[in-house]
Amino acid sequence: MTTEVVGNCGFSLAPRRSRHADTFTAFTGRLFPPIDWAWSGFDEFFRTTDQNGYVTNYCQLVGHGTLRIAAMGMADAAAADDDAIAVMRTELESAMAAGAFGLSSGLIYPPAVYSGTSELVRLAEVLGGDGLYATHMRNEGAGLLEAIAEALEIARRRRA
Repeated sequence: MTTEVVGNCGFSLAPRRSRHADTFTAFTGRLFPPIDWAWSGFDEFFRTTDQNGYVTNYCQLVGHGTLRIAAMGMADAAAADDDAIAVMRTELESAMAAGAFGLSSGLIYPPAVYSGTSELVRLAEVLGGDGLYATHMRNEGAGLLEAIAEALEIARRRRA
C-alpha cells in the first residue's frame, strides 16, 4: 500500500484555534474547497479522518505556518514572542501525542518567512528523538548554501 507524507511545506489542516479561525480558513481556501471544520486540534482531526476512512497510509506532519497562524495569525514581519512560541510548542506537543510524525516548515511562504532560526529550533526540540523535521528551505537560488546551513543548524541545535 502507498504511504503519503502530508502536511508538507509548513501547511497542515490542524491545529485551528478559534482566535485566528477566519485567518486560517482564508489561508486554506487558497488550496482547498470550502471545508466543514469539525475539528480544531489533531486529536479531533484524526478522529474525523479515521471515521471517513483512508485510501492510502499517511504520515501526517504539522505545519509550522499553521502553528504560526494558530498562535499569531498572519502577523507580517513579526517575530514570534515567547507567548506565541509557547502556544506553538503546546499545539505541536498535542499533535505529536495524537499521532503526528513531525514538523514541516515552508520558510519561503508567509507567515513562516518571518520566523527566525531560533523559533524553529524551539519547535524542533518538541520532536524528541523520533519526530521528523522536513523543510522547504528559505532559498533555493543565490542563498541556497545559507538555507542548507540553517536547516542543518536547526537539526544540530535540536539534538543539543
